[in-house]
Amino acid sequence: MNFNELSIKLDEISQNPSLLRKTEIISELLSKSEDNDIINIIYILQGKFAPEYEKIKLGISNKLILKSLSKVSGLNIEIIERMWGDIGDIGELSYEIFKSKKQNNLLKENLLLSELIEHLNKMSKLSGKGSTEEKIKILIKLYGKSEPSSVKYITRLCI
Repeated sequence: MNFNELSIKLDEISQNPSLLRKTEIISELLSKSEDNDIINIIYILQGKFAPEYEKIKLGISNKLILKSLSKVSGLNIEIIERMWGDIGDIGELSYEIFKSKKQNNLLKENLLLSELIEHLNKMSKLSGKGSTEEKIKILIKLYGKSEPSSVKYITRLCI
């Protein structure tokens, strides 16, 4: 499944106040999904990318997210920190930065849900010298394949 398409549904769910309508959206989403994506969709609906019992930690701080956003957007980190103070939610911050980003990759590949999960698992295994830079590279790659609403959810999954 294309993660950008899933992000549109996640936005629909979060913006809808009706529990009944949210249930309908989730039901439609799951019924139209491939069998191998369903479990990952369920985890993402819970704000996770893996089951709780696996106790997976990404080791990604807010500061690392801000550095990644700075590198990918070209904005100074101090400006991004000020924006974050105004917005409050780091996922929304990511969305706003990418929404206003001037340069778009014309040959943008779609980010698949399975690819996102694979990269998040890879980041969880990184530690030691150079791991921070490697995590930033992975985040930048994920952000580069994503629409603004997808970037919001990727950021939230990482925190």
